[in-house]
Amino acid sequence: MRTSIQGQLPQRILDRLVAEHEADDVSYPMVRAYVRCSCRRRRVAEVDFGDVYIVPAGVPTKV
Repeated sequence: MRTSIQGQLPQRILDRLVAEHEADDVSYPMVRAYVRCSCRRRRVAEVDFGDVYIVPAGVPTKV
């Protein structure tokens, strides 16, 4: 039995968010709702990954 990409995509996105960005506060239902909404609009779900730095007291810190 084949699983639809809509069923696999949210889990893959969530796994990557947690593994690469320590996004422990993001839930599977939150990601699934985003993917479902994007698919309804016939758009591809897209996640951009990047680094953010803040400079508290003159010290660049990656967050």
